[in-house]
This record gives sequence, C-alpha cells and structure tokens, in this order.
Amino acid sequence: MLNSHLFLIISLLFSVSENEHSAGSFNECGVCGPEKAIWVPDTSDTGEPLIEPTSGHGLSIKIDPIDTFWIQCDECEKWFHGSCVGVEEYEDVLIDKFHCGPCAAAKGPTKMKTILLRHRFAFDDLSQANLPPEVGTETWIKEFIKTEANIPPPNDQHVTICKTGFDFMDQFNRRADWKKVYLIEQARGLELRVPDKNENFTLRSIVDILGRSYKVDTIDVYRQMTQSMCIGTFYDKMIASQRMRLYNILSLEFSQNESMRKMISPPLLVPELSFVHKLWPDKNDLVNWDPELQQVVEVLEEHRRNKPEVALFCLCGMAGSYTDFHIDFGGSSVWYHIYEGQKIFYIVEPTDEYLDLFEEYQRSETKTETFFGDLLPPGALRRVVIEEGQTLMIPSGWIHAVYTPIDSLVFGGNFLHALNVPMQLKIYEMEQRLKKEVGTEDKYLFPHFELVNWYAARSFILEHLREANDEGNRAEQYMMDAALALLPRLKEWMRRDKEDKANVTHSSFNDVLVKLQREINKQQRLRRSHSPLCRSPKKTTKKRRSEEHDISLEPGPSTPRASEPVQLPSKESFSVETGSIKENAPVSEPISSTGTESSADSHDETPIDFRLKLTKKGKNVCRNYASSVVEKPDPMLEDVNMTQMFARRSSSGRKPRPAAWLAEAVGLDELEKTAKQLEEQGEQMPEREIVTYDTEMELACEEEERNLLREERAKKKGKVVVGPGDPLRGVTGVAKRKPSTVKQRLAAKLKLK
Repeated sequence: MLNSHLFLIISLLFSVSENEHSAGSFNECGVCGPEKAIWVPDTSDTGEPLIEPTSGHGLSIKIDPIDTFWIQCDECEKWFHGSCVGVEEYEDVLIDKFHCGPCAAAKGPTKMKTILLRHRFAFDDLSQANLPPEVGTETWIKEFIKTEANIPPPNDQHVTICKTGFDFMDQFNRRADWKKVYLIEQARGLELRVPDKNENFTLRSIVDILGRSYKVDTIDVYRQMTQSMCIGTFYDKMIASQRMRLYNILSLEFSQNESMRKMISPPLLVPELSFVHKLWPDKNDLVNWDPELQQVVEVLEEHRRNKPEVALFCLCGMAGSYTDFHIDFGGSSVWYHIYEGQKIFYIVEPTDEYLDLFEEYQRSETKTETFFGDLLPPGALRRVVIEEGQTLMIPSGWIHAVYTPIDSLVFGGNFLHALNVPMQLKIYEMEQRLKKEVGTEDKYLFPHFELVNWYAARSFILEHLREANDEGNRAEQYMMDAALALLPRLKEWMRRDKEDKANVTHSSFNDVLVKLQREINKQQRLRRSHSPLCRSPKKTTKKRRSEEHDISLEPGPSTPRASEPVQLPSKESFSVETGSIKENAPVSEPISSTGTESSADSHDETPIDFRLKLTKKGKNVCRNYASSVVEKPDPMLEDVNMTQMFARRSSSGRKPRPAAWLAEAVGLDELEKTAKQLEEQGEQMPEREIVTYDTEMELACEEEERNLLREERAKKKGKVVVGPGDPLRGVTGVAKRKPSTVKQRLAAKLKLK
C-alpha cells in the first residue's frame, strides 16, 4: 500500500502534458495505467532525443520496453501504446482521425485518409495537385517502367560477369583495390549457404521462425519513407489478392537468430576480407575463429557488445517496388543473392565527379522530383538485371537504385575491408556532412564505423606495414593506401574526441597514431632506397660497367683468365617454376619501360636468371664463354621455352615481368593476348615448339674451338688475341669485336640487339 501511495505522489509531482518535453515527461498509457507508466528524459546520455513525433497522431518513445510507438486519441486526447490499441507505426500516417475504444463506441470508428493524389508523397494534400510527380510514387513508377529498359547494360569497365563462383574466386584480386562490380551467374563455388529449393523455404518460413509480432523497418514505397511493421502484417499484405500500397523490407538483419544463421551464410570472400568478421569472429566462423589469433586482434571487453550486425540481411520486396539512388552506409561493400524473384540495379561508378554530383543531389530542395540518372552524362548510368540464383558483389562507393519487377526474396549483407579503405572513408565523411546539413538518422549509418577503423588500423594495417618493414619488403600497395588514408582521419577523430568528452577515443588507441606514422615513414624510405631512380649516378655507372662483358687485355687479380671457368648459377640454384634464385644470385629492382617504378607486385618479384645473360645491346654478360662450352648445354636452349616461361606463375602467384625490349623481341605481348583469348574460350595455351639450332650450334662450336686454340698459341708467344688473326701487343683497355661466339650469334638471330 505504501508503495502505491508513493507512486501516486511521484506521478502528481512529475506529470506534465505529453506534448511538453522541456525536461522530460511522465508517460502513462490509457490501457496499461499508472503501473506501467515511465519517466522519459528529453535526451539520452549521448544527446539523442528519446521522444520523437511520428505524425500528427503518434510519437516514438525509444526506451519504452512495451512498445516504442504511442498514439493519441483525437477525442479524449489520451495516449496509448500502439500495441495496446492495435495500431502499428506504419498506419499512423494513413489515419485521419484516431479513436480509442471508449471514444469509438461514442463517436464512431477510426477514420482513414482518402488518397487524393497518386503522384505526391502527401497523397491527401490537394494544394500539391499541380506539382511534378515525386520519385517513387505510384504515378512516377508507372512511367518509369515504360522507359527503364532503354538504359544501356554495363560493359567490362563496370561489371565483370562470372559463370560460377569458382571463376569469381579465381579472378578476384585480393591484393589490389576492388573497383568493379561482379555478377556471378551460378553460386556454385562461392561457398554461399542458402536453403535448398527442395526445402520450400519462403517468406512464411521466416515468419514462423521470427514470430508474427517481430518488428522490422519497412519502406512505404509510394512515400519513400521507413517505418516499423510487424513481419506478420507484411506477410499478410504480401499474399493479399489486392495491394493498396507497396511495401519493401530492406533491413531485416538476422545475425542474432540462430535458426536463420544456420541456414544462411555469406560467400567465403566476405569473412576473408571483412574487418568485423576478423575482429568479432563467431565460433562457427571457420575462416576467422582462432583462439590464438585473438591475442593479436583482441577487442576490449567494453567493445565486445559493439559488433556491427550488418552482414546478414533478408530483403523482401513486392513487385513494382522502387528504391531510389543511394550508397551503402559507410561505403561498405555488398553481397546480394537473389533467392527468389528478380531485381534490376541501376549503377553509377563512384568517380569524384559523380560522387560530388550525388552529394549535391542529396542537398537539393527538388531532390524528390528529380531522377538522379537524368543529371548524369550519357553512358554513366547502367542497367544490371539479376535473375534468380545469381549473386552480385558490389565494391565500395557505387551509387545505385533498385527496381523489383516481381515479388522477390533476397539475402545479402554489408562489410568493410582493407581493399577499399580510402573510398570507405570518403563516403563516411560525405555522410557526416549530410547528417549535419540534411539530418540523416544514425540508423542509416554504419554502426560504430570509427571504432571498426581504429581496430583495423591497429590490428591489420599497422601489423602489415611493420612486418613488411622488418623484412625489408614493399608493403602491399592497397595496405599502404589504406594507411595513408586512415592516418589523417584518425588524428582528426582523436582531436575531436578530446574536445568532446562525451565520446572519448579509448586510451588503448593512443599509441596507434605514433606507431602508424613511424611504419609509414619506414616504408616510404624503404621504397625510395629500392627505386633505381634514387641511385647515385656514380653507383649506376659503376654497376652498368660491371655488367658489361668487356675483355680486359691485361688480366688482373679480379679478372678471370681464359682458362679459368666463370661460376654461373648452377641448375640447383635456379627454379624455372618459381622464377627465383635460391642461392647467392644477384637481384635487381625491376623498372617499367618508362623508367619509373613498376607496380607493387613487380617489386615483390625476384627477377629470373636466364643463365644466358643478355644486355639490351645483345652482348653476353659472362666474361668467359669457354666455360659454357665445357659445361653441358644451356638449359634455356634445350629445356626451357622462353615465352612459356613468362606465361607461368611462380609459387606465390606472381607472374614474371620481363623488360619491354625482351618482351618485344620474343613476341610476348602477342602470346599473352592469344592466351587470354583461348582462356576465355575455355581452351589451354598450346605448347610452342622448341626452336633448335643443332647444325648451327655444331658449326659454331667447332669455330669457337679453333678460336680458343689460336688464343692459347698467341698467349704462349706473349700476345693477346682479341679476334682471329688480330694480334695486339702491350695494349690495355677494352676492345670491341664482332659477334663471333655462339651465344652472340644466337642473340643476333633472336634480334635482341
């Protein structure tokens, strides 16, 4: 009894009008009574409002454990939980006059609005009758589908089409920026798990698993607005014979539902790349769950509950639905599998020009009346049709709209990763600007985006750079790009958080900035030191001279005599398959034909030693050819097909890159083009016949033996012979001679001059 009296006193002290929220309000449902009334402050600890109006009748109380949606009776003016009076949030905007139970008995039932305009979001406002159609309304969609097929399909620049998931996994480059959209026609090979068609899995199955009362954000297509709806209600509307309005579910995230998660999982590439999967791995994640690895990427206890749940979505769309142009939150990448139905995507490449245009479009006062595709130059907008059973993989930043021709059930998800860090940050900054100017709600942003990037910088990017620097290797270029893009943003976030004590960066990240800057500086110095352009002219000249195969006429201690064999790399030290030298063989840094540094992949490669060292002038690098005559024949001529050697890949997956002059001499470009064409046709590259020079080699060897005999006789007489019948006495220096040896004549035949 004492408790009840105390509760009434508190109610009298704090009760104010529900429409006055200066310091908070005491909210009591007309059905539940004072026992379940709650005190609601104006804002949360983070400054977000806890009470927001939904329309003229309703409001949303975000912390109410019974129902967040409340509605007011237009007669008695009492407030009610929507669930207590059988009204859902999506219905609020459709109601003209709401009457509670007692008032309905006296004044009549609730009155719904009449649809007066089918070309405007405000369908009951006759003052807008003469205004243009708004994008997504019933009138606009009917006109749009008459011409949307005229939008051109994508070309190879925009979309790569793979027949199977195996093809996609082979073609996808995990060591470079991800720029193109992939359309996979058959999911086989993606390691994607969805219910088998024989299991008769439908929307009804999802309703049975989640329960009819499970609430999910649903888009009212004709208003392009999102409001809450029970999934049971959505199912009823989906199977109804007549649909007064179209609804579209895009954000049914089911990561926390064990039954759904057992039946559906993303393609294997997602956990391989995703920051979230690596930082917060599930115990059933075969890719990332490793108790030992958790010591390296361990998430602090206070952040364990901050895992962004955005990797597993179910999307249910009614036929005729349209979703206007958008970029997935945080610049996240998307996997998108059509389980049932069909979808049509309208995609725009995220160039700087188009991203700037899209941001201005979002700010435009006439945005709702303007189709974004009309603002683009011809060819910028492309149409991609995705059929049942196909999968779409979209990288960061792509602007897209979606049309649903038939009822569809789709599974998909979002993920952040290292291949697109600069674009992800760019989109996030755009979202923050629009949030301040337009008022984007937090639920439309990637959850804990900054926290994920702090952890990614500390656990992945920083570690990659440190390992590369410790080993003296070039870091992967996409990782270097990620580090350079993240560093200034992390500095800005930390500076902001120090000023705003309501959201302070955790102290465990305090040393990330210093360490990341240090490793970036080390990597930049390492790259400069490896660049041929940074070598001093003296060293370059000295190196070039040491590589010339000039014959010194006064043999010194460092110059081998004609009778001394030159130690070439042995067969054991050279691997044709890997293209690497296993022992102490010289390694040079490759450069491109333009004289600049080649790509990051090229710098990680070990140049191939061909045994037959040829300079650009076609001269033999070996100082003494006599030893090569004594040794067994050169493997390049008898065991190795040069052009096919370049077509092979090393054990690390890299492909040897010969110098431009050598590629041109052996016709490597034409070979690669032919190989690519045959590969697309599903054929293998035919083996080229090995060119032999048996007769010429035999004659050349005999000639060389005669030359060697002349040299030996001349030495006995105190003469040094450069060429046959050309004695010189007491001369030191370098003498040029015509290509007389076997290898020199072979070089001339191959046109390697």
